[in-house]
Amino acid sequence: MIDIHNHLLYGLDDGPIDAESMLELAREAEKIGITDIVATPHYIEHRFKNSADIVKARTEEVQSLLKEHHINIKVYPSQEIHMFGNELAGLESGELLPITEGSRYVLIEFPFFTVPDFANNTFDQLFDAGYRPLLAHPERIIPIQDKPQILFDLIKRGALCQVTAGSLVGKYGEDAKRVADYLLDQESIHIVGSDAHNTSNRNFHIKEAYDYIEETKGIDTVNQMKDNAQKILNNDEI
Repeated sequence: MIDIHNHLLYGLDDGPIDAESMLELAREAEKIGITDIVATPHYIEHRFKNSADIVKARTEEVQSLLKEHHINIKVYPSQEIHMFGNELAGLESGELLPITEGSRYVLIEFPFFTVPDFANNTFDQLFDAGYRPLLAHPERIIPIQDKPQILFDLIKRGALCQVTAGSLVGKYGEDAKRVADYLLDQESIHIVGSDAHNTSNRNFHIKEAYDYIEETKGIDTVNQMKDNAQKILNNDEI
């Protein structure tokens, strides 16, 4: 399995605090069948300003530690970019990272309590430059919970929807579960990501989510989401 949204890199944000905690999380990933992790530490201007250079350096450290401890997972450096209005300039300057080097896909998150006034302009800039924003956990964003059409309009323009695995299995509350199920019914989920931070209260749940999707929508839907994850990793067109 491929996990496109993950906070494996230690000491950078609210993920693992040290190498030992990171290894615990990585062992859990390997145990459930994850082979590739796109490491997406937060890039938040006022809190976790993890530049591309910082992320790349820590990814190299983590990959070496995984090899040393015989954990067979490939890690890719990326970021979960908290929308601030200057994403395109950051990507062009190299401060910000797409999903993989040279990729068209960029992981973007809205603030949990609002959709910024400049969001449409930001998306226009990214689309015009050839990027495809992958919107992180929209089912947990309150304005989208109240009005899913916000998300549907972005999807119509070319954005992709990444739902958190835990939302589908009830780990993020009733509202996130309700909206995740609705998006699943509307065939509006392109990819499931773990958004894993630790092995206690923010674990992977990605295998559980795929099992749930198979039970409710069938194996073809699961295979399509897994295929989308591979396409995003390879920078292939969805």
